[in-house]
Amino acid sequence: MAFCHRQLSLQYSNVDVRWDVAPILEGDMTQLPPVSSHKIRVFLSSTFSDMIAERNALMEHVYPTLKDFCRKFHLEFQAMDLRWGIREQSHDDHTIIDFCLREIENCKKISLGPNFVVLLGQKYGYRPFPPRINSDEFEKIKHELELNDVSDSLLNAWFKKNTNVTPNVYMLQPISSLLPRYADDQDKEAQQRAQSEWESISSQIQQLLRTGVSCCFAAGKITAEDKNKYFTSVTEYEIERGLLEAEKPNEEVLCFVRQISNLEKNLHQTRARKFIDSINDGSEIDAEAQGLLQVLKDEKIPAALSDERNSEFFTMSWKDPEHSNPNDDAEYLRSFCSVFQDKMCWLINQCVQQTRSFSCNTQVIEILQHLKMGKKLSQDFRGREGTLRKINLYLRADGGRPMVLFGESGSGKTSVIAKVATRMKKWFGELKKKPIVVLRFLGTTSHSCSIRLVLGSICWHIAIVYGQDTSTIPGDYPGLVAYFLDLIKVATAESPLILLLDGLDQLSSVHRAHNLAWLPKLLPPHVHIIISTLPDKYELLNTLKMYIPNAQNFLEIPPLGPQLSINLLKDWLLRFGRNLTPEQFLVVEEALSRCTLPLYTSLVFEEVCRWCSYFRAEEIVLEPTVHAIINKLFDRVEKYHGYIFVSHTLAYLTASKNGLSDMEIEDILSLDDEVLNDVFQHWLPPVRRIPPLLIPRLQDELSRYILEREANGIIVFYWYHGQFIEVANKRYLSNEVDRRYVHTILAHYYLGTWGGGKKKPFKFSQKMIQNSSIRNHQEAEADRMVPKQPLDFGPDPKDPVRLNYNLRKLSELPYHLIASHQFVDLKNQVLFNYEWLHTKLSAMSLHEVLSDFQQAQEAGIDDADIQLLSSALRVGGTHLNQNPDMLAFDLLGRLLCYYDKTSESPNSHSPPIPSDQFDSSPSAPPPIGRFRRTRHGNLQSLLHQCDARSIKHSALIPVLQCFDSPSTMSVYILEGHSKVVTDLVFSPKSNELISVSHERIAFWDLNSGELSRSICVEDAYPGRKKLFLSENGRYLVVDCNIHEAPVLIYDMKTLQLLHSSGALLSTQRRVFLSGSLLCRQKSFIDITTGALVKTMDNFIITKAYVTCALSSDNKLILIGDQNETKLFEFTSEIQIASFAGANLPSVMAITSDNSRAYIGYAENCQFCVFDIDQTSETFGQLLLTFDPKQDALWGIAGDSRAFAGNEISEISLSPVNQNMVLLNINRFFLICLDTVTGSWTSMKTFECCNQVSRPRVYILFSMFSGNGQFVLSGMENLLHIWRPEDGELVHAISLQTMPPFPVAVSRNLVATASNVNTAVLVWDLNNIQESKTPKIRAYEAPVNCISCADQTRLVFVKSQYSLSSTKGFKYMDYFGIDVWNVTTGNCREFLPFAKYGRLLQMKVSVDGTRMALLLNAVDDWYIALIDLKPDGAVYFLKHKKCALFRVSDAWDFLASFASDEGSCELKLWDLRKGEEILKLDNATCPVFMHDGQHFVFIDLGQSGSCNSPMVIVYSLQSFVPVCKMPCVSDSLLPLPCQRLYFLATRYSSGDSKTEVSLWKISRKSQRPHVTYRDVGSQGILDVSKDGSLGVDGHLQVFDIFSGAIRACFQSSTSTPEKEYSIVKLTYDGLYVLWVDDMSVKVGHVATRSVVANASAHERLTCLHAMDYGYIVVVGGTDGHLLTMKLAVAGDGTNGQVTYRAQSTEDRRYFLLDTSPCSETAIARMDPCYQTQPKFLNSDRELPLASMEVQNDLLQWADVPLTVINTAVSSRTGSPFEENSLFHKRRSSTPTNINHVLNVMPSSALLAMFAADDSDMAFPQLLTSSSTHNLMNFGTLRSTPAAHSKMLQKRSKSAQDLRISSTTKVAKLSLLKMPGKKSQSPAGERNHKREPRNSKEKVAGARDEYRIDRAIEMAGSVLMNCFRISTRESPKRSKTPTANLEECVTSM
Repeated sequence: MAFCHRQLSLQYSNVDVRWDVAPILEGDMTQLPPVSSHKIRVFLSSTFSDMIAERNALMEHVYPTLKDFCRKFHLEFQAMDLRWGIREQSHDDHTIIDFCLREIENCKKISLGPNFVVLLGQKYGYRPFPPRINSDEFEKIKHELELNDVSDSLLNAWFKKNTNVTPNVYMLQPISSLLPRYADDQDKEAQQRAQSEWESISSQIQQLLRTGVSCCFAAGKITAEDKNKYFTSVTEYEIERGLLEAEKPNEEVLCFVRQISNLEKNLHQTRARKFIDSINDGSEIDAEAQGLLQVLKDEKIPAALSDERNSEFFTMSWKDPEHSNPNDDAEYLRSFCSVFQDKMCWLINQCVQQTRSFSCNTQVIEILQHLKMGKKLSQDFRGREGTLRKINLYLRADGGRPMVLFGESGSGKTSVIAKVATRMKKWFGELKKKPIVVLRFLGTTSHSCSIRLVLGSICWHIAIVYGQDTSTIPGDYPGLVAYFLDLIKVATAESPLILLLDGLDQLSSVHRAHNLAWLPKLLPPHVHIIISTLPDKYELLNTLKMYIPNAQNFLEIPPLGPQLSINLLKDWLLRFGRNLTPEQFLVVEEALSRCTLPLYTSLVFEEVCRWCSYFRAEEIVLEPTVHAIINKLFDRVEKYHGYIFVSHTLAYLTASKNGLSDMEIEDILSLDDEVLNDVFQHWLPPVRRIPPLLIPRLQDELSRYILEREANGIIVFYWYHGQFIEVANKRYLSNEVDRRYVHTILAHYYLGTWGGGKKKPFKFSQKMIQNSSIRNHQEAEADRMVPKQPLDFGPDPKDPVRLNYNLRKLSELPYHLIASHQFVDLKNQVLFNYEWLHTKLSAMSLHEVLSDFQQAQEAGIDDADIQLLSSALRVGGTHLNQNPDMLAFDLLGRLLCYYDKTSESPNSHSPPIPSDQFDSSPSAPPPIGRFRRTRHGNLQSLLHQCDARSIKHSALIPVLQCFDSPSTMSVYILEGHSKVVTDLVFSPKSNELISVSHERIAFWDLNSGELSRSICVEDAYPGRKKLFLSENGRYLVVDCNIHEAPVLIYDMKTLQLLHSSGALLSTQRRVFLSGSLLCRQKSFIDITTGALVKTMDNFIITKAYVTCALSSDNKLILIGDQNETKLFEFTSEIQIASFAGANLPSVMAITSDNSRAYIGYAENCQFCVFDIDQTSETFGQLLLTFDPKQDALWGIAGDSRAFAGNEISEISLSPVNQNMVLLNINRFFLICLDTVTGSWTSMKTFECCNQVSRPRVYILFSMFSGNGQFVLSGMENLLHIWRPEDGELVHAISLQTMPPFPVAVSRNLVATASNVNTAVLVWDLNNIQESKTPKIRAYEAPVNCISCADQTRLVFVKSQYSLSSTKGFKYMDYFGIDVWNVTTGNCREFLPFAKYGRLLQMKVSVDGTRMALLLNAVDDWYIALIDLKPDGAVYFLKHKKCALFRVSDAWDFLASFASDEGSCELKLWDLRKGEEILKLDNATCPVFMHDGQHFVFIDLGQSGSCNSPMVIVYSLQSFVPVCKMPCVSDSLLPLPCQRLYFLATRYSSGDSKTEVSLWKISRKSQRPHVTYRDVGSQGILDVSKDGSLGVDGHLQVFDIFSGAIRACFQSSTSTPEKEYSIVKLTYDGLYVLWVDDMSVKVGHVATRSVVANASAHERLTCLHAMDYGYIVVVGGTDGHLLTMKLAVAGDGTNGQVTYRAQSTEDRRYFLLDTSPCSETAIARMDPCYQTQPKFLNSDRELPLASMEVQNDLLQWADVPLTVINTAVSSRTGSPFEENSLFHKRRSSTPTNINHVLNVMPSSALLAMFAADDSDMAFPQLLTSSSTHNLMNFGTLRSTPAAHSKMLQKRSKSAQDLRISSTTKVAKLSLLKMPGKKSQSPAGERNHKREPRNSKEKVAGARDEYRIDRAIEMAGSVLMNCFRISTRESPKRSKTPTANLEECVTSM
């Protein structure tokens, strides 16, 4: 296999080294490069007393600036000033010097740039003696002292020999061990005496050692180097380590030297002695020290630091004693700080420049971290050869399943995995194979905690190694799982894939990681997976055993055992040069005999390494357990470093989300006043900040237990083992008060509350007051020198286009705000903060944003706004992930109804108001909603922020609400299917919702709303799929309604296909699941085995469809046979009972306890209850009979005859009370019946029927909710929720769907899907009272035809709806027109939905007074010209095969173009006179020039002639051609302003490209003025209204008169270029707008940048721009209409709007009033476009098509093409009345049944069906001669009112169509001849007479039912007439109405 050998630049210290990345990706641990730390860590070396002022000044003024500077480069700056803040007792153990030298090495290793700074004055510094002296050397010194008669008793007292170290050493004892008062903080005087005594003793010891070592050196017993250790200062040690031994000092080191003149002459001053080395109590200079200092300054430092820019010298003079010290000079300190800062920035910049090309691949760094950890762990591995041998055997065999290592915590599983990784190369090398090792220690890095991130990293790793395309790796979790399972198949025999995953229990539970659906159960060839886990956590081991049946694939990792533990400890001691005394070893052996876990063994080793051979017995105690020994470790650290400091530091570390960097720990502790008061209790620091020494010392102490890992771009520290986390949590965070305190400090740090120089108040402790000079006050404030915490640090220096985000804040802040219960800050700063949401979306992902909301909800924050916003964000989904800049647009477009601050209810787009119900009076009360301002203040604040701050991200702002808003009842809006969902089911056991579509089965986690797993079924049968889930939740059954499709049975745990059983026969459908049996048609399938158990023929033999039910234990089966119901034992097939019935059973059910059978019958609505409990005394008896006609429906409907022959359609049992059933009667009534008491409640469905658009609707389904508290039913697109106690409607959810739609219930949840879109909605019935959210208007068909009246801001929209409530058919010759008022946001029906013909084109005048419609009815084409004034009329222009028309700017001329079979015809009409001016054959592309005087078209020439096409210019004044132009063109486009110019486009054909040229109307024009190059295939699509710019489909903006390209908004590298079809220019040409699939994008021509990108979430079909192009209206395929404002710089300042609207109305007016187009720009436009918007503030002014207009349109569309060519007009005074060009239709006699049905008026059918004696069946009706004569005579014709009321989707309610007995004749009189106005009886419109008595009320009810039935039948006839064949009339039935319904519904 050929690997992708790539080079990766990895940072080694500050050197850019090229490493071959292939070995790293292959898992080779031989030579691993270090991982970059992203730190600038500088050690500051100086003498102590003379440089205090400089160090304090740097701490206060320079370091904060350098931190901010480094953050711009993704770097952390840290200054290690270990001299600052040191207390005397810190010297107690004599380890400070060794620690400083180790820290210098650490800085050199970590820092990417400068790492060492020297501050030198005139003091050589403290010269201590070594605290650890080699035993041979020490004994030589003692021997020399004895030879010189010098007493060594002092040395013997303070030095003790430690034989536990090899070689042995003499160790200086802690001071407090011999001077106990030295560390006594309580007794200040005693402590000072002890300190003075130690100074004296230390001086004597130093003198003794120097004397002895000098004698040894003179005797030649030691070297000069050994001697110098006793004379060299600490400062020189540091300089030697940091500067003299540096590899590249000129790039890493700075040196600052200060010289004070006249210092030697002022030694008599006490203060002067601090600045120079002196002896004899300061009376004279220490010449020896000064000599060593001079050598250091003059020789050593210059030799190493050759670049003068790395050094700086300062000179000063000693001041008078009365003045301050020289280093207190303000001018000097300012100069020093400035130079220090400049030089440090210079070195950092130099580092950044050198590594500018360095691209830190986060994926490779992730791999490196795991390899380095594995290498480190494997080095300590000993033994377990048997375990390794078994793993080797597994790897050599092709086992096919993963191998599992398990064992208790600390048993060594991780070490085994690490050792296996290191052995891979050897093991497979023996087989001559090259393995690819993918190693992950889960939970050890920020990218290895979430299974989504783990799989993403692994997929990238495998893909890059095996040469796969990494760009195809999905980002969503289900996609990743599928991709991963398929990707591992790329492994080969030569390069097998080995996947090692340690610690499955360390994965977070997100995405249900512990269900292991992502883990391959059967492995492809050459793939091996080894995983480890704890046996008792998350039931992982049990789950794995269920997935992996082979016991040999499980390997337990036991403890080491006593002997192996001891041997391992001995090996470690030998490696590190340590020993133990026999007594100490006995203690170790005893401890390891009690616990032999590897972790315990490791902790024991760490403890015994501290033991010295001279320790007493009480000092060598080992705790018996892991937790106990960790607690002892913490006890010791707390005692040594201070309890408060250690406990708080470890608490912060443990409480962090992903760990803390050392710089963060230092900053956080500096904000903790409890820690600072403890540290500074004996002195008052110049800067209130934690001393830098303390944290590194603690880190050094705990380095073995803390690991470094990458998190959010920096290196952080965290516990390396879970046992430490458990102990630390219990020790430091178990108390709620302490835990909140810790999280509060962390939250304030990431909030930046005290950052950037802001002083934090504090109180002095009592000890500080006692031990310092504080007397007058206890409170103060101080700057803690912590950095600010912005959301970003500005542009990334390496990539200026991208921002440098503050990832640490974005990751950590929400977690700590929630944990500290700072919920107000959480909402203000995070959840409802626009800048935060946008930044986190841009820097991370929507998943990370939603996790903040999920954590808030899990923390118990009960806030409806959080649920609403999270639902709104989740709907944005992929679009927000891809384009975070559209966040504001999406939120405003979805949540604008919550914008108002003053109103108590949200507003939304009002639905179109029926014309005869329209009321816009000011007195009309506003709707009352449930969303109060006080409840949604957070949402309102966020929406105002979106308005104010989003323009800098996207210049498009919604003017009106665009999308449906979620409600508090809405839990999730789940998007993940690409096709519509066909069924839903809840899985309570796994807490998932399962949905199925044609392409896959999706599993949604109900905890997070995320897609957790999926099954691809795209290759399965393509039919409509239905889901069933077994009661135990183990099996998922998928049924498909395609012929011969089998049943698919899946395992819910593994998602493996278990069985594919049976085949669907082409018979009537029946499928249900009961127990473990699936009844499918006549078959019974056992889902546990997939076997066909029995068929229906085993019980009864019949070809008819029978109803059946199974008991839940599958012992009984109930079968309806004719008028009898039989009960069988399922296994034995023996009939045990039968139940006689009045007629055929239609539906039946058995209770869950298998004791009762519920049977509903097909006629007379009867319902019976039978006892089927064989142990009962009443077995087989009838327990209850319920007759709805007598018991219930008489009181509801008032007429029992209405239910004759109707059936019980559904029976639903309550999940909490099986005695309670829900009956769906005839799909029209719902009754909740108690089968024990016989009591019932009827749901008030009649009231709902009065509110829907059709007079007769069906209840599609009915059921109880999952908790039994509610009754659910589906009616049209509404989900009704009823209260079963009283039948009241609680709530109705409007869904964007057509019936029927899938529904599922579980507990308090309801899930619904749509057959229009792919989203799944989940609702919470517990929040049902809070769910009154508005729904915006959405059409059922794509919005593909709109026209705008720019001046009045009206938008006319073609509307289409389904004509069938069950089948959803759409007819192209039915449409309506709605008019939207952009000013008010309301909508009104202009033209009701009806059959007017096909609408091909719509055009509205600019002032909104005229409309033209191009219509096609059957075989006729005509243009309808409508006057939009209140009493306007409609006129028609007939032009056969008309394809388009053009209207002049003044609407005085119209040109129509027709094309048919290669011929074309053009007509010119004079609309003023009503004349046809011109008719031309072979002419095309008519356009009107903007001068209003010329009409231009293309003359194609005579057919067959050799003449080429040319452009003809026709005068509209003289009506003659004025010139011919030799322009070969396919289309023309006139230019505004330049009124004699036009663009001619010749489209591409074959190899030729599209050509566009500019022509001027002139008889002399023989050639174009300009020809444009490389234009898109569609030519120039739009021009600016000043005629200067044009734009094509490639988004190229052309200068019209020069042909130059002014801007292009497609990347020049994109090949081939994408071409767009919908592209617009704003009127002034400043912006380009285009539709890119689902998005509207805007480009700024001047800057050539995209300034807006707004996604509509569905494909867009049309776009129109108003108000000079700055108001944008677009329509989508989902039926939504979006209105947007293009907000430019004039609308705000620096991308922010300065005006804050107080309501949606104020906001709308503000946006509409803000015109970016100046008067100067308007003046440059063509006069025809210089219109000022006219606000229509009242919707009363909206146009409305009169009844005459509707009637005329209906007549023209309602008869076949038989037209008399003479004008027929019913109007008087019309200017077109006498002209023959404007035609009216009249009906002609139909010649066949199709014509009869085409013209058959619905009103005639209505009259026939409503008549008392109309008992003829439907076929009789069609053949009736009276019917023919009736229609032929034309006495009954459809009036617009009757037509619209019966057929339009959005009609009045059914109540308006009901006819009472007293007004039936009057109503029928409305059905009259066409062309005459319909007059209603006087007073009927405004008055309805009440029935006089109960008898009349009953008669009225009968007539209401009759007319309901008539309306339904009439509509059904019109819908299904073409499907009914005429045949011999059947015998007349006694119930003709029922027969007719059967005929209609059977279609």
